[in-house]
Amino acid sequence: MTPILYTRKQPSIFKSLIVSGIILSGYPAFAWAQEGGAPDKAAEFFFYRCAGCHTVGSGKLAGPDLVTAAQWSIADLGPAIKKMEKNVGLLSAADIDQMVEFLKDLSVSERIARQKQKIEAKFRAELPPPSFETGQKLFRGQKALLNGGPACISCHHFVSEGGNLGPDLTTIKDRASGVVLQSAIENSSYKIMRSIYEKRKISGEEALHLSEYLTHPEKTDTRLVPTLRKVGGSALGGLGAFLVLLWALNQGRKGPTRKNFLLKNLKR
Repeated sequence: MTPILYTRKQPSIFKSLIVSGIILSGYPAFAWAQEGGAPDKAAEFFFYRCAGCHTVGSGKLAGPDLVTAAQWSIADLGPAIKKMEKNVGLLSAADIDQMVEFLKDLSVSERIARQKQKIEAKFRAELPPPSFETGQKLFRGQKALLNGGPACISCHHFVSEGGNLGPDLTTIKDRASGVVLQSAIENSSYKIMRSIYEKRKISGEEALHLSEYLTHPEKTDTRLVPTLRKVGGSALGGLGAFLVLLWALNQGRKGPTRKNFLLKNLKR
């Protein structure tokens, strides 16, 4: 028998064989990468572009729970993701392929959980502690947003105050909270919000404080509500109507349904 000659290169060869054996034996390739600290790009993409409306196994948010997506065929799932461009912006073929593979991965929930932990750790390291009081002032417009965007109260109702052109956020904590809600505020994929805040972006710190405020409706100080209504009621209505008009003009559509919707809100 010819003896095996060990060289300095052989450890890397053995390592390659071990890795290949793990992958071929069915151990998920992404898990090896995650344990080594490599970023999970698909989970990151999902968190910032999809998690504001969808969960995977945690129930319905603004959009359906995607836990059943793993059962879809690739031929059906790809086009379904493509249709989301109207909400999240342009999706490349690579983006769609990445999300198809991600949603069909049986360990997708664990990957999302790991990504959430990473983002939470990053926020704790880079941002100050969340402040309910600061979030309340930002929501009400008592403290201006850094980049000049309109206050949330212009379009959204919360507890006992605010507009009605956007969704009521009083129970938003039951659908999203923490970094998921913060991400949805900072990187909103909602059509109207995206058009309004695209050039007046809400900062990560502002989103942190707003998320803290929206997560605790029971702490909201309603003593200021009458004053806010008296001073800002007509202004909020006018601003809300203006924002809807601006959004409609940006869409470049003049159909009768959109026209009637605008007229209805402008008459309020």
